[in-house]
Amino acid sequence: PCTPGQFCAEGTFVADESDLTELECPPGSYCPDPSQRLDCPPGSYCIERTVDPLPCDYMQLLALMPFSPLPVESGTVIQRLRDEGDPLQGNVCPVGSVKPNGLCEAGFYCPNST
Repeated sequence: PCTPGQFCAEGTFVADESDLTELECPPGSYCPDPSQRLDCPPGSYCIERTVDPLPCDYMQLLALMPFSPLPVESGTVIQRLRDEGDPLQGNVCPVGSVKPNGLCEAGFYCPNST
């Protein structure tokens, strides 16, 4: 059977059971169970094999997972803020985001991460 973090639609067939990477829930989506694949909602980001969307808000990330590595970028949450100058606020995660540090578009302000 498929496991959490995988997506197995009805009729899924895998020729080589030693390589199940094609079943992994793709970045930008989350799979709450193996039969569902949903777009990552606004205000969240989803890495490969995500079961529950992760918060895009850096304040929440600092509280929940300050030493966890961020996807796509090098470093942990704290390192990205301290060393790389990622802004504590002003980031945005639209539908299907794969990282939490997309910047608010020039000419706009972003009161929240959605």
